[in-house]
Amino acid sequence: GAGRVDLGAAARAGLILEETTANFEAANPANGGDPKTLNLPGLQDNFCVAACSWTRTFKNVSGVTVSMSITAPTWITANPSFFNVNDGGTVSVTFTADFGDLPLGQWAFGTIKLDTDSAFGDGTDIADLHLPVAVRPMEQLPDREPPRLVSLRPKGGFTPTNRQSVEFSAEFSEDVLEVDLNDFLTVESGGVSGSGVAGISGSGKSYTLTVDTGSGSGSLGLKLQSDAAITDLAGNPLTEIPPFDPVNVYWIDKTAPTVQSFTLLDKTLTNASEARFRIAFSEPVFGLSEADFETVEENGLSGSGVKTLEAENPQTYTLTLFTGEPEGRLGLRLKAGASARDEAGNVLSGLPYFDPDKTYWIDKTAPRVVSLRRLDESPTSASAVRFEATFSEAVQNVTPDDFSVVESGDLSGSAVTGVRGSMNVYEVSLSTGNGSGKLGLQIPKNAAIRDAAGNPLENLPFYDAETTYTIQAWIFLYLPLIQK
Repeated sequence: GAGRVDLGAAARAGLILEETTANFEAANPANGGDPKTLNLPGLQDNFCVAACSWTRTFKNVSGVTVSMSITAPTWITANPSFFNVNDGGTVSVTFTADFGDLPLGQWAFGTIKLDTDSAFGDGTDIADLHLPVAVRPMEQLPDREPPRLVSLRPKGGFTPTNRQSVEFSAEFSEDVLEVDLNDFLTVESGGVSGSGVAGISGSGKSYTLTVDTGSGSGSLGLKLQSDAAITDLAGNPLTEIPPFDPVNVYWIDKTAPTVQSFTLLDKTLTNASEARFRIAFSEPVFGLSEADFETVEENGLSGSGVKTLEAENPQTYTLTLFTGEPEGRLGLRLKAGASARDEAGNVLSGLPYFDPDKTYWIDKTAPRVVSLRRLDESPTSASAVRFEATFSEAVQNVTPDDFSVVESGDLSGSAVTGVRGSMNVYEVSLSTGNGSGKLGLQIPKNAAIRDAAGNPLENLPFYDAETTYTIQAWIFLYLPLIQK
């Protein structure tokens, strides 16, 4: 405002407005401050949209209680409009300007009066106060706030992918212009190379960037270039370039998973109805099923098949097979076109897969006794004789307990005394006992003899009556000696 200073009235001021150096420094617009917040004897705002307000704090330094009544232009209200303040006390008044029909863009001036009838202790009148007002109503505040990049993240989430093209979502704090694909740069790590921003779409605050993933596997991110020429609608340039965020990246995986190994989980020679394989892959795979496998039968085996598939973890599976009949080699093949994929969608490579060194030998053919043959002369009066036991295949667990003697006539006390041999031929020793008669050898039904696969002898009990010994006991006749 303008006018003359009334020094006499100034000397009679009972209320003052205090302010500090620190508050002046904080209100400096160059440091982001706002001068309107200062406790000054005037109200000013050059960009007042619809309404604006100020708060002023008055301190009583008169030595007496002061009463004040406030009058203002019609477009300004005071709250409170009347107050009493004790000596040394303070009172805060909020002034609000509501322009109504005042012309926009033009300065409006006025004066706020604080009138009092109070007097100092010596009877001198306390002076009235005046606050000049200068405001410019505006339709909208000018935009001086620069835009910011709020987020730049994978649009498809963080799941690994093998796609040649991926999308990133860019979100700004406000509507922006001049967003170009050259404002962004891909950030590669691991084995990714040759990536680049291929396209951009969107408007306002939201944009979608299409990125070619190049070749190789690793992480792929996106960052805003330091020289990006992006502005908001008021022309404010993007000034705060956020650092690259290594969390908001795609994991690019273009390496196909492979079978690492087949492992046999049971005895390789078996007569069991089921057998198990462990299948290990180079990385976790998903979508694997029983239909992706088939059995491989050789050497007369038939009737085998896949029973169940169970995941030990996403990288290791256990497959149970029906072993088939009657005898032969059993293997496993992972078929071409198997449905399994890794997390990025890469299909299994190196198919069909079959390891000829990882097979079972299935043996469900029971061994048989072929013959029990005498190895010594008959008739005999020897104290021991031998039999030869021949089987249809190699057998195990052959002991004297697997044999029993068959006696006839006056023969008694004979027994099986030992067994030796290997594979499918064994020699069985017998003591001939006492007396005379027939001595044979039998393999009883409860014999524990098995082949290597665990199959028991099937043609038990076995006894050949034609292959017995005739045991003749010695008779000693003692005659007297007569001499002439």
